[in-house]
Amino acid sequence: MKKIFSFTTFFLILLLPGAESQMTVSRKGKNYAIETAFAPGISLVQNLVDKSPEWPVNFATPYLKVSGKGKIELAYSHDDAAPWNFNKTYIGGNHGDSAGTQLIFQEGHGLTGKDCGSQWKTPQGRIFYILKVKDPKVLWILSDDLNKEKDLWSFDRVWAPPLVNVKDGRVLDKFKAKVCLLGSPVRINDLRFLADGKELKDNETRRCSKFTVEEEYDIVATDALVEHVKKNPGKNFNFNSRGLDKVLTQKITLEFFPNGSCTITWNVRFFRDVRLGYMGFMQFGTMRKGKYARHTCHIPGSREFIHKNEKWDFSTGEDFTRKIEGSMLLKADGWKDPLRPPERFIQYLSGNGQVPVAFAAGYSLLEGCTRLGERHKNVDTAIFIYRSRKSYPHAIDAGKHPRIKKNSTFHAVLFRQFFNPADGCYWNFQNGKILLYADFMKPEQRVVKLPGALAGKRFSVVDQFGDVLCQRKGDTLVFNSRKRSGSIVLRFF
Repeated sequence: MKKIFSFTTFFLILLLPGAESQMTVSRKGKNYAIETAFAPGISLVQNLVDKSPEWPVNFATPYLKVSGKGKIELAYSHDDAAPWNFNKTYIGGNHGDSAGTQLIFQEGHGLTGKDCGSQWKTPQGRIFYILKVKDPKVLWILSDDLNKEKDLWSFDRVWAPPLVNVKDGRVLDKFKAKVCLLGSPVRINDLRFLADGKELKDNETRRCSKFTVEEEYDIVATDALVEHVKKNPGKNFNFNSRGLDKVLTQKITLEFFPNGSCTITWNVRFFRDVRLGYMGFMQFGTMRKGKYARHTCHIPGSREFIHKNEKWDFSTGEDFTRKIEGSMLLKADGWKDPLRPPERFIQYLSGNGQVPVAFAAGYSLLEGCTRLGERHKNVDTAIFIYRSRKSYPHAIDAGKHPRIKKNSTFHAVLFRQFFNPADGCYWNFQNGKILLYADFMKPEQRVVKLPGALAGKRFSVVDQFGDVLCQRKGDTLVFNSRKRSGSIVLRFF
């Protein structure tokens, strides 16, 4: 049954300061654009691409549309659909299992789809199966499952010729071996794009108060591919075919609002055991510095730490163009409170006369496996930042959950939001709750005007770091940060 967009939801959206009551959503084929007000004469456009039936919905490049001046591209966002990392591979989201090997022949291999499922062995006697004849010069292969434990899997690789056919002695040589992402393991069960609860049609543009993407998909087990090709030799097949055993099913709901925010809710159930690496439920590329003078990264709740013999301090804002040696893990030595892993991550672009803009991504403090009092039980790493500065916040990881058992369930809520830092805060709408975030990188006072609809409304302090005080004076909030850095999160009722 389709969800009906309720009056209550509409009313709450109207309460979000700085937001118009509606936004514009457009569809062209598999591309969706969500345009919202950002500042006078400036709008924010967030883009999605529907990659079904092979892959889930993904983000595409967002930009500011400045009246009379064109576009300002904001971020590298073509790779933000979050995969799981388990059984020593990324899988789901935008990834296929890296357990496969791709054999590349300069002069061709001479095999056809009829050779799928055929057995080939290395000089050491390890058995491999032809999974896919991709083209006349490329084969995808996978070994027997080496893991003896139920549900888990592990595979070998071929790095050099030759391979000999077990049945007839044919030889494959003169190939180069390369890691192969076995895709797609994503089997989409349901996908809908709803503007105020109604399906958005192709070539349609509509004004609405909420845009929702509802998506459910399975992740197929890699060892099921070997079993399938053994039982069904002689033809290529899709790695997300119906009937292949699944590891998990997950329902993902994205909700976009007129203030530039997006809330994402995940509900996951496992049908097999896995060895967990980590899961973030979100990932995001670095913002584009372009003509801006400064690109700053701020992580509230962090503190100075050492990485590769160099000091880093995201609590007071780091130059995010600074070179990162290797990959950076923000563990407890970089948290102000060892029982309080940082849960939100903010990038700022400013200077050179450009329109200031910020991007915040974070986990809910009130709901799911990241809520206050629970997050530290699920992670020992707050975020993994790759040397390209692409960021992978952890929601659960092997430090606390080395093995996920069959029938385990996970619920997570997170947000992504572009906002104008001149506003002094950002407001977020999370499953009916209105939250205000104010983050400080230095001692500072800010005055935030409340919208009329919130005048007199009660609020509570959800979270606080540093010496940040908040006072209500009529229809304004006055924030005072009296230390090097601090933050405060309020919830309005």
